[in-house]
Amino acid sequence: MSILSKKRTHLCILAGCLLSVGSVGAADVATSNAYRLGGVEVVGSKERIQTIPGAAAVVDAETLKRTQPLSIGEALNKVSGIYVRDEDGQGLRPNIYVRGIDGHRSVKLLLLEDGLPISLAPYGENSAYYSPLIDKTTRIEVLKGSGSILYGPQTVAGVINHITENPPLTETLRTRVAAGTNGYVNLQADYGNTFDNTGVLVQSTYKGGDGLRQGTPFGIYDFRSKLVTALKHDQELTLKAQYFSEDSTISYAGLTQAMYDDNPNQNPAIHDKLFVERLGLSATHTHHDFFSGRLDTSFYGYVTKRDFWRQAYDRENDSDIVYERISGNGNDEDSIFWKNQNNGNNRSYKVVGVEPRFESGNFQSGMKVHYEFEDNKRITGASGAARSGSLTTDERRDTFATAVYVQNRYDIAKNWDVTVGLRVEQYRQGRQILKSVATQNVENHTALITEWIPGLGTTYTVSPETTLFAGVHRGFAPPKFADALYGSTVLDQKLEAERSWNYEAGIRTKAGDADVNVTAFFYDYQNQIVNAAQSSGFAKANAGQTQILGLETDISQEWVLSKDTSLYGTMTATYVDARSKSGTTDGNNLPYSPEYTGSWTAGIRHGNWDTSLEMVYVGNMFSDSANTLNGSADGETGEIPSHLVWNLSSRYTLDRMAFFGTIKNLFNTTYIASRRPEGIFPGTPQQLLVGMTVEI
Repeated sequence: MSILSKKRTHLCILAGCLLSVGSVGAADVATSNAYRLGGVEVVGSKERIQTIPGAAAVVDAETLKRTQPLSIGEALNKVSGIYVRDEDGQGLRPNIYVRGIDGHRSVKLLLLEDGLPISLAPYGENSAYYSPLIDKTTRIEVLKGSGSILYGPQTVAGVINHITENPPLTETLRTRVAAGTNGYVNLQADYGNTFDNTGVLVQSTYKGGDGLRQGTPFGIYDFRSKLVTALKHDQELTLKAQYFSEDSTISYAGLTQAMYDDNPNQNPAIHDKLFVERLGLSATHTHHDFFSGRLDTSFYGYVTKRDFWRQAYDRENDSDIVYERISGNGNDEDSIFWKNQNNGNNRSYKVVGVEPRFESGNFQSGMKVHYEFEDNKRITGASGAARSGSLTTDERRDTFATAVYVQNRYDIAKNWDVTVGLRVEQYRQGRQILKSVATQNVENHTALITEWIPGLGTTYTVSPETTLFAGVHRGFAPPKFADALYGSTVLDQKLEAERSWNYEAGIRTKAGDADVNVTAFFYDYQNQIVNAAQSSGFAKANAGQTQILGLETDISQEWVLSKDTSLYGTMTATYVDARSKSGTTDGNNLPYSPEYTGSWTAGIRHGNWDTSLEMVYVGNMFSDSANTLNGSADGETGEIPSHLVWNLSSRYTLDRMAFFGTIKNLFNTTYIASRRPEGIFPGTPQQLLVGMTVEI
């Protein structure tokens, strides 16, 4: 059966599941005539964290308002155990490393929005080329430990859930205008109201600018709507739609060492272009009194287009790059015309799924049916600025997956409980080459893969202020499409999923007025997909292994000085020892795994003013598995020195107006943020932003 024929079959199966179990959701707060829906929550409130047998964190709305992050990555750097590698300076493609696990494009991490998946293709291509705007995120939930078996796939590093805003109870019109250096502008207009039992929210956002490196302009449009309605006294329905588009001059091309020394903010690939377009739809149904429990059923579907045009040039020997300058322009940067060809790596993804969840007391269970499809084309253009050309590769890839899971918390004693859970995943991948240089009309599928994913956790309440917790769970990451069915012959590599055993133990307590969380963790990450030995007859194999040991700490406190004045402070610190345990790199540090990271925030609230100073520290790290110390001429290997960045933010609130300003990288520190994908990427330079919000 062809991939396209199977696609129709799978869509019919999903439609049948939808008709039989309803649509998606999770409830938040009920009003007199209408429910306030919050989407599926991974962590929930800070109070609920006390019952989770593992490390979890919430970046709440107050923190987001106070520090005014420009991206999801900047907000997550305030969470212990997380390091976000910068690449474009705007956080458009987050590279989220959790406890040392490889975070390139966040591939080993499950990314959700309101409990629903958002990556390109969660099973076959989990890369984060789309990231929710921080402007439309009201809360970020982070689950790093036990409990993540309720979600999947890609749970080696944990789960991050972005929570979006709900319709207001009364008519509200809100506008936000912000502007900053490097031509940055951010314009937002939101309208919401509740009519009897139905709430409506419509939001629009534009943000763009010249970029933080020369010749890297970008523009993003985001339109979204949410409708919440009460169906009966114990049921509600939410419908959600979103359209997102990005047009950015973003490149994989970093700098050579000579380029970085000359001007760290230059861009050698001015014609590289990335176009991202996404349309997402979901429905939400919650039944609060379903067999003495609550049934949340999720239906989701989205289409993502990702066209990436990249110049062909010799970055390592830029004196030999063939180009000409157009006379009379007067601006060398704009007048360079590359004679070399380019490549358009153009892909589109379709994802659809249904997932009912049932919860009653301490018992949770659910299932999922999921289908994803990728259309992958490579186009060769005749010049560096071309946006069309000859089709050289045309592929179709797909995955059909199902999952079931069950978890129960047992009250062993008055202050002691144990949580036991099991998740079973099944998936089958397909790949069809319609056209390539070597092969045409080749199709193959993997066998049906089954993964058993157990979890065990416990919490012990020492006192109302102190909880001890410990847990162990299985992490799970299926192979990418192209690894599972490899090369022009689409050979089945007989790959199993990557797996990890994740152990952790910690304490959540109050020390005076301070909230303190300390967690020790150990990961044994096995079955990693690496290049196979030539004698095996395969190109890929499950032969890699790493081990990670670490300690993380979160502390927050507020001191009330008077009725109108208070001081507050937060601190996070993480130690990670992440090492390879296989092959020629046995004993070496993992790339992009800094041994020490941390953040510190101190602020003061006085009347309507709220001002805070923030520090983010990232320790030194290696850029390659060989742990090369000296920087190479091409900029791709070598140690990445530690860096310390300061941010200053202030906010003044007056009735329904708020004025805010922030300076990112206060002291304009120059540092290397990354040597990946291809060469040196500088850290974000100093950026000033001011703006205002008006709500009527």
